[in-house]
Amino acid sequence: FNSTTYSILDILDEFKVKATFFVSAFQLADAKNEAAVKEAVRRGHTIGSLGYSHRDMTKLNKQDFDMEIEKSQRAIQQVTGGAKPKYFRAPYGTISESMVNRLKSFGLKTVNHNVNPMDWRDTATEREIIKCVATCMEKNESGIIMLHDLYPSTISALPAIIRTIRRRGRRISSIDECLAAVDNN
Repeated sequence: FNSTTYSILDILDEFKVKATFFVSAFQLADAKNEAAVKEAVRRGHTIGSLGYSHRDMTKLNKQDFDMEIEKSQRAIQQVTGGAKPKYFRAPYGTISESMVNRLKSFGLKTVNHNVNPMDWRDTATEREIIKCVATCMEKNESGIIMLHDLYPSTISALPAIIRTIRRRGRRISSIDECLAAVDNN
């Protein structure tokens, strides 16, 4: 989270879209990041967990894994006014079945994406990000798009991504709606 987060929030408001922001909770020690998360919550967005320190969770023993999740839960709850995150996305997308089961014991549902425009790469351009999302939409009936709120190219691509999705007759849903649809199939 940083000043670009507010630009993302403004775009989402403009298009009346709700998003899920997955947070590495160690970042909440910075007052600017804490304020951005509070603002996302105030605007009706969902806050999920990336763990505490954005580590590859598959490389942690059970005790360290539990500590990572517990610290993250506490830090996020403090910022969200007591609301516990319901969703967990594994940093780097690496996760095992035993981790998924362990996360359930913390009340967390594991979420992953199937559209990754790799906006985090230094070389990622607005055009490349939009093209990747559009290509993935052609291949998949639905999807969860992973974008990062850190990069100017993501901010500039977001309106076009939303327009492209809508122009193709697709609906943009909250994470709750997406997962409910999957669970009902």
